[in-house]
Amino acid sequence: MKDEEEKTTPEADTEVQEVDIEESDTGEAENDTDEAPQFLESDVVGAVLAETNLPVAFKVALGKGDYVDEAALQEAIDKSIAEVKRLTGSGQPQHLGESEQSEPTQVTVEEAQKRHEERVGAVFAEVGL
Repeated sequence: MKDEEEKTTPEADTEVQEVDIEESDTGEAENDTDEAPQFLESDVVGAVLAETNLPVAFKVALGKGDYVDEAALQEAIDKSIAEVKRLTGSGQPQHLGESEQSEPTQVTVEEAQKRHEERVGAVFAEVGL
């Protein structure tokens, strides 16, 4: 008896269900999986992307995608704009913090007088005196 139990196939244990297929008015069976989704033409996608100020790398990446409609494309563009702003820190104040203070240098009277004479000499040389 063990030999007979081991030789049974999984198919024998499978339960079969009957399904009714309804036909539409056109006489075709209703099955949405047979149709491939319609995507925007690449020319339309390219034209919309050309109107944006996105970096070229983002435009190329978005151009490779498939979009069901212009709303889906605009959503992808908006996400890319947000990513560019995040990466660049757009809208955030920059260079407003404390600046680095260099060590103050002590200038002697002799050095200051020498610099003054060099500058005056350069001005006189420029005007021809």
